[in-house]
Amino acid sequence: MSTKQFLHCLRRFFARRGQPRIIQSDNFRTFKSADRELHDLYEALDCEKITHEMAKNRIQWSYITERAPWTGGYWERLVRSVKSPLKKVLGKTTLDFDEMRTVLCEVEAQ
Repeated sequence: MSTKQFLHCLRRFFARRGQPRIIQSDNFRTFKSADRELHDLYEALDCEKITHEMAKNRIQWSYITERAPWTGGYWERLVRSVKSPLKKVLGKTTLDFDEMRTVLCEVEAQ
């Protein structure tokens, strides 16, 4: 996943769920790249009002300790709680990206 794709994904997440104050993730290179791009975007804003508003809602990005994947166990369990039922329902059905995104949105709506 490229940084651009991840930032689009993040925007879709914000549109559906609202903007979080803190994002905690593992040390995946794309996440660190996106963090830098968001930081650069905030820094590039000139308009005082926009800058103030963005600073007020600024997202803090924190990372788990490197080489300590067990510290992300909480969300790994959440991922498994979605993957297990999907595997049971879909079986060996192969979905393209658009179909998978649609199925996940439908599951999310329930």
